[in-house]
Amino acid sequence: MQVTSNIITEATWNGTPIDPVYIASAGGIYNLAIIALSGTTQSLDLENNGAYYITLNNNCVFSFSLSPPAGMILYERIIILKQDASGGHMITLPSSVVWCGTASPTTPPVLGTGPITFAIIRLKNYDGGITWYGSVEGSTGNGGGNIPVIGVYFVGGTNEICNVSTDGVTFTSAAVLGFLATADILDIVYNPAYTMFYALGKSPSGSGASPVDYIRYTTNGSSWTSPSTGNSASISDNSANKIHVFSNGNMITSQPPSSTLDNIAFSSNGGVNWNAPLSLAGNQSFNSGWIGVANDALLCLTTSTTFYYTTNGLTILSGSHPNSYTGGVYLNGNYILGDAASAFCAYKTLVSSSTVTSISSALSSAAFIGGAYDGVGYILFNAISLSSSTSISSSFTSQTTAFFTTAGMTGSIVQMASNGMGTIVAVTDSGDVGYTNNQGANWSKLSPTSNPLNGIQIRGIKYNDSSFWIFGDAGNLAYSNSGVFFSPVVTSGFGANAAISFVGA
Repeated sequence: MQVTSNIITEATWNGTPIDPVYIASAGGIYNLAIIALSGTTQSLDLENNGAYYITLNNNCVFSFSLSPPAGMILYERIIILKQDASGGHMITLPSSVVWCGTASPTTPPVLGTGPITFAIIRLKNYDGGITWYGSVEGSTGNGGGNIPVIGVYFVGGTNEICNVSTDGVTFTSAAVLGFLATADILDIVYNPAYTMFYALGKSPSGSGASPVDYIRYTTNGSSWTSPSTGNSASISDNSANKIHVFSNGNMITSQPPSSTLDNIAFSSNGGVNWNAPLSLAGNQSFNSGWIGVANDALLCLTTSTTFYYTTNGLTILSGSHPNSYTGGVYLNGNYILGDAASAFCAYKTLVSSSTVTSISSALSSAAFIGGAYDGVGYILFNAISLSSSTSISSSFTSQTTAFFTTAGMTGSIVQMASNGMGTIVAVTDSGDVGYTNNQGANWSKLSPTSNPLNGIQIRGIKYNDSSFWIFGDAGNLAYSNSGVFFSPVVTSGFGANAAISFVGA
């Protein structure tokens, strides 16, 4: 190499041309390509670009269009990923990437997916793109910590007990929320548009005057504020009670089955006021709370063939379908509908469409509960059976034997959660935890040393801030980056009460 006045005039090493991008990067300077919105696919030129800055607005599959030439040079490339204001977007990199410091080099580490989360991926190559050696920095990553974006976690439970943490490890009692009749905390959500957390509660008897008595909001858990106004909905004892947050900050409550649509509440000012939406489609009992993702659209099933939907929380429209469904789940852009009387399931891809397509679900005759999507395939389940398929439109195959017999899971299935990158974790009411990496064809049950909630009533599981979180009776809480080994988290003041909701942001 010949250098004159720090200007490179010839870039070779033993006769092999040296990548000019690499020479610049040796001093910490990379020529940068900016992708404002990732979309669902992106092709990256790693020969001519030393770094990419990409804002993720969808789950995105990446490919490498060009790679540096093979030779005695180690090339480095950097990909900076930023989650948009919604967050939750997963990435898939080519199989040529192997990951340093992981138990299975072909299994990518888990990246943080909270709103406005950053992750930095470094890729190194010397063989013309055959193998890229990847490492992660600037993210919770694989085996890293659990620091949330704004530094707050909440776990809420029965009798108004709520814990707060700023690191995901040490939880302390939060200030009393001030619900009436020592309400149980059904749901806690985070609204990034207002940097606020919202708690939804009910009295132990399942009765109450109005949501103004059962919704509270806070920035940090040290004090909770009551809304100024609310509509006259009563919140009864059912897990369908939730708050959904739209990308513009609007919020809408989800009332339980056997309630009426007119009882939902809407807020457009950060939870200060809760009122009925401007356009209601009628007073009718319904079978489910809202199904879907608020940033796309929400669907609500009724006891008849009518369904309701909203894309903004403010205006509610109606449609019809040929069967009366009792519940459903939103997976990978599909509204999957289920029937409590049988194993009948169907799906629709558009919330406003009245066209549904039947699914051969292979489930036992029991109430449909939900499903999970791992980035490749689907799992549907009820309390006593589960099935899987790589396509929502294909017949599902029963995986019940693999789950209950081969893996030895006991109890009834409560919930499942996926990291969107190949791993699904399921929990049962007996305290068993199991995971699968191939849509349920093979399950592994966690041993007592890997499952701190072994033998405890588990109330739920969530995938949040790059980790799986399981929570249940006596305020028990544990997390895992991989879903294979869970670490216990100490909570405060729950006693024998249950932890029934969890959120981190």
